[in-house]
Parts: sequence; structure tokens; C-alpha cells
Amino acid sequence: MCGSTVTVISTIPVDDCWMRDTGPVFRTNGSGGLDAVGLNFNGWGKKQARSRDTLVAGRIASYVGVPFAAAALVGEGGAVEQDGAGTLMATRSSLINKNRNPNKSQAQIESALLAAYGATKVIWFDGVRGQDITDDHVDATSRFPAPGRAAVQMPLASDNDVYAKDARQQYQILSATVSGHERVRDTAIRENPWTARTPPRDTSVSCKPPAHERTGLSWERLNRPKVHRAKARYSSHFVTTDGSWPASDG
Repeated sequence: MCGSTVTVISTIPVDDCWMRDTGPVFRTNGSGGLDAVGLNFNGWGKKQARSRDTLVAGRIASYVGVPFAAAALVGEGGAVEQDGAGTLMATRSSLINKNRNPNKSQAQIESALLAAYGATKVIWFDGVRGQDITDDHVDATSRFPAPGRAAVQMPLASDNDVYAKDARQQYQILSATVSGHERVRDTAIRENPWTARTPPRDTSVSCKPPAHERTGLSWERLNRPKVHRAKARYSSHFVTTDGSWPASDG
């Protein structure tokens, strides 16, 4: 199914399929060297089973045969967006959160991020706390298609929920960074093509998840009537030699 050039690894057990969050971040040193760093995945803030997933990053590094180190913070790959030229984006709701990094200040977490990614700057957004399993990963809304260029997935003008407000704030912050001649020089708007087609939650239909996925969550709180908690689509894209293109699914 994947083709002869793709190797399917079946020897590393997992709890979840979300490799972007559980897997390692590979780093190069500019001289051909390669290693990996793990973000100490803890089940998105201890929200679900994770005994296997906590070991995935190190096991992948071992499988590939590169040195591995653990970062000095807890997080997930999707919680951090990087442009490959020293700038990161992240939300406070996800990383500066007691369910991941208790008793750590923003300055301490930022220092750990810069060290893990070999970066020099973090652009912080407030994010949305406690409304989805990720606590609002930045990769759902803002991405770096290229160094110095940002794309923000924007809601419809009529939307005014917490995620819509969050997206607008992220765009404002990135736009201010542009006008301040700092790391980001160009910010584009991408309207979520699924936004208009995403209906409110049908509370007459039960879609209660398995017990292991509800650990630490109040399902009743997340499933209150007339509140649509799910994000319509992640801001996914792929980079080609001709530019960056949105993916058909998130």
C-alpha cells in the first residue's frame, strides 16, 4: 500500500497514531550531523493512556541510529511550529500549563524550547485552555510556510467563539511582528474551507469516547448542548519546490 520505498515500522508499540506529537524532533548541526530530541510526551497533559507513547521518541531515534536527548520541558511536536531559521511559535495554553510543566515560568519553558530546537526566538500566543485535548496546539492555526513567512487560518467574519478569537489574536501578533521588522516579514490569511460546512454538535447523538480517552476530562463539560468544541480543521500544508500548498485534510 505504501510502496516499496516506504519502510513500515512494526516493532515500536504505540497508544495513539499521532506521531507528530509523540515522535522525536530531528535536528541537524549544519555539518551533516543528525540527532533527535524528545519532548517528554505525557498524553497531552495526562488526558489519556500513554505508557507506550512516552517511549516512542527515544525508540524511533534508536531505530534510526542517531543520538537522543530529552528536552527540559514537556510538550508535543504539534505544540511548536518552527521556521528552520531560528524562530518558533507556540501557545501558552498548551505549554505554560500545569498539566505539562507545573511550577515552570514562561522564561524557563522558553529557554528549554530554544535549547531543544536550536532557536533564538519564540513568538507566544495565549491560545485556548481546556477546550480540546491539545489545549490549542499552534499548528491548528498558524504555520511557517517558509522562514520569515507565516500563514494564519482565519475563521469566518461571523464567528466569535474562543477559537475564532484566538485565530484573530494570532494574526494580530504576527502582523505586529511584521510591522516591527522582527522575525516575520509576511503574514498571509488562509480561510478554513471547512468552517462554513462544520455544523454545531448534534447533542441527540452520543459519541462518547472510550474510557481511556476520557481520563482527566469532564465529558459532560465538553459535550454541553449548543457548544461546538472541535476544531474544524488543522492548518496542514506541504512544501514543494514551487511553494507551500494546503493539504486536503488536517
